[in-house]
Amino acid sequence: LLASIVLGIAVDDTIHFIHQFRAHFRDHGDTEAAIAHTVEHAGRAMAGTSVILALGFGVFLASGLASLQRFGILVGATCVL
Repeated sequence: LLASIVLGIAVDDTIHFIHQFRAHFRDHGDTEAAIAHTVEHAGRAMAGTSVILALGFGVFLASGLASLQRFGILVGATCVL
């Protein structure tokens, strides 16, 4: 379950990153500028999404079931990393 969640997040972030890079590279033709622009714009959104997901899965820490608590810790930590 953890692997499928993390893989989905990684694929989503990768698609956004590549789309932003290609759009900026197509307009300006400079690879370094496109990377800097992509990290500034898409990177900020990706980092924000990861923090929000980690906090969301942190809700599992309030569970009375140890397995759900561990799941919340694992997914939350993985999102941040």
